[in-house]
Amino acid sequence: MSDLQQLTNIATLSQSMINAAKKSAWEIVAEMQQQRKNLIAACFPLENPANDMNLIHEQLIKICKQDNALRALTKTQHEKYKSQLNMLIENKQASKTYLQIEAQYI
Repeated sequence: MSDLQQLTNIATLSQSMINAAKKSAWEIVAEMQQQRKNLIAACFPLENPANDMNLIHEQLIKICKQDNALRALTKTQHEKYKSQLNMLIENKQASKTYLQIEAQYI
C-alpha cells in the first residue's frame, strides 16, 4: 500500500473518530484510536515520500487538523464530565449536611 493510501486511511479513520465523538460514542472513539495508532505506526517512516509529495503533505495537514478537532471535542467532554462530577459531590455534601441537621431534631 502506498504512503498516500496509508495516510488517506488514517485521515478517514480520524474523521470517523470525530463523527463518533460528536455523538458522544466515546467507547467507539477509544477503539478507533487503537486502530489509528496501529495505522500510524505501520505508516511511519514513509517508504517513498518523494512520490506524491504535495498530496502527502495535504494528507498530513488534514490529519493534524483532525487531531486538533478531536482533542477539542475530548477537552469539551472532559470539562462537561468534570462539571457533572463536581455537582454530584456538592449534592452529596449538601445531602449529608441535611441528614446531620435532621438527625439533631429527631
